[in-house]
Amino acid sequence: MGNKAKSIHKKEPKAFGLEEFTKSKSFRVAMQHTAAGLLWEANSGKKQKFRVCHCGRSIQGDVVVVYRATDGSRARFGGLTTCGSGWTCPVCAVRIGEVRREELSSAMVQHVTVGGRVNLLTMTFPHEFDHPLAELMEKFDKARQKFKNSRAYRAVLNKKEGAAGCLGCVSSLEITHGKNGWHPHLHMLSFTQRSITDDEIAKLKKAWVNCLIKCGLGDNTKLTEMMEHALDVRGGEDAAAYIAKYGREEKWGITSELTRPHSKCGLSEESMTPFGLLVAYQEYGEAWAGEKFKEFAGVFLGRRLITWSEGLRAQFAIDETDDQQAAETSDVPDEHLVGMLNPEQWKLVLSRNARVELMRYAAECCHNQATAQNDLNDFVESLKSTAQRARGWFYERLGWRLLQ
Repeated sequence: MGNKAKSIHKKEPKAFGLEEFTKSKSFRVAMQHTAAGLLWEANSGKKQKFRVCHCGRSIQGDVVVVYRATDGSRARFGGLTTCGSGWTCPVCAVRIGEVRREELSSAMVQHVTVGGRVNLLTMTFPHEFDHPLAELMEKFDKARQKFKNSRAYRAVLNKKEGAAGCLGCVSSLEITHGKNGWHPHLHMLSFTQRSITDDEIAKLKKAWVNCLIKCGLGDNTKLTEMMEHALDVRGGEDAAAYIAKYGREEKWGITSELTRPHSKCGLSEESMTPFGLLVAYQEYGEAWAGEKFKEFAGVFLGRRLITWSEGLRAQFAIDETDDQQAAETSDVPDEHLVGMLNPEQWKLVLSRNARVELMRYAAECCHNQATAQNDLNDFVESLKSTAQRARGWFYERLGWRLLQ
């Protein structure tokens, strides 16, 4: 970094987890940058439709604040815009997923402890490669509404009259793309007083398939396949396993997509999450994957990642938090203030694409709080001697002044 960064060599012994944190953060920030580039609308200025374009860049107040975990395992920034976009932001998705997983775990433990049952229902439908996602989701939404109003559903899972004694449900949409095109599916956790019987499952399957056919998501030629695969109902350990993995790599697929040995010619046939499409676009130059990600982002804009039945959160004393609040939660239990960066310093960091490098430096080198601010200043000053790698633009909240 040059001689100006006088304290760069004053490192503590490397903290456990710092390497993993740096690698993961580097990849997620790079994918966030890719998502923002795909979704950026040149004529929209600060009023971008997709907030991921500003996430981790634009300043909310006057300065950017730098925090460091006391054990030196990581660092983070404060005072920046957080988009809370679990569908399109690989950085926010991690935090949101962890918060939601903890909420689901708490609800399940409370319910099972008093003798309740949690069932996992997975709903999907037949689909072809050329089906537009917007059309599929419109029909899927109608089919789900019809299903909840069906006689079979009301008889088993209705909160007031259902035989299983259902307190409510938590629903989570997921989507992948593969050789058969878009594959939306819904996972629904039902909190019931007893398990759902085989006879009830058979009736629910028949009702769901009927709803799909009425909404144009299947026909009688596929009846056998639909009865077998369109609705899956599991309980106990399978529901617990789903909750345990929710929000982790199986949900969003970033780590697995990065480490999976893709072959360039086979990418279009693999089943990939939306973030997997980002990887295919960024790492393998697959333009079609970028277009599919943009299609997905437009259709899922404004949709919730996870939906709780009315009153179910209160039943388990779980506070209501939106995705924005979840994304802003800190995952560092014990931390301290390192220092602050003014807008011009932050612009320099962005222009050198050095956000993660600065985080690592703060975690590894800024352990002396008496000199931490000077250490930060030295690091930023040293960036002037390195090549510019990006525009370094961002908006300041005060007056929304664009620095570029």
